Amino acid sequence: MATTEQVGADPVNDGAPAVMADHCAHVSAFVRNEHLRRQAELRDEFVRIASDGRFVDAASREWRGIPMVWRMALVMMAGAGDDTESLENLASREWREMPPPERESLRGIVRGAKKHLGRLTALAARV
Repeated sequence: MATTEQVGADPVNDGAPAVMADHCAHVSAFVRNEHLRRQAELRDEFVRIASDGRFVDAASREWRGIPMVWRMALVMMAGAGDDTESLENLASREWREMPPPERESLRGIVRGAKKHLGRLTALAARV
């Protein structure tokens, strides 16, 4: 009764080195992608810090220039965000961080404000 099987060889684990290599490659790719994502975040953050808003569009500059109380009022009137976030958190976001539907809603509110509030003179008088 001689067998051709090698002594000490375990046929169940014959594919183990290949499986382990596949797993290591998968983990390595995941870690590499995570590092690339983090580097992109850091790059964007440092560009924002270094440029101090000089290389952003006019809408972003204007949004940053509005006092926080007014931004909160505009966000509330536009119905932006969901019920779980505070108005302050929503209003403190950068203009480009907002989803396009929220930006369009805010634009509509601002257009209405310019139309209706731009004509006010007696209410703005210091008398």
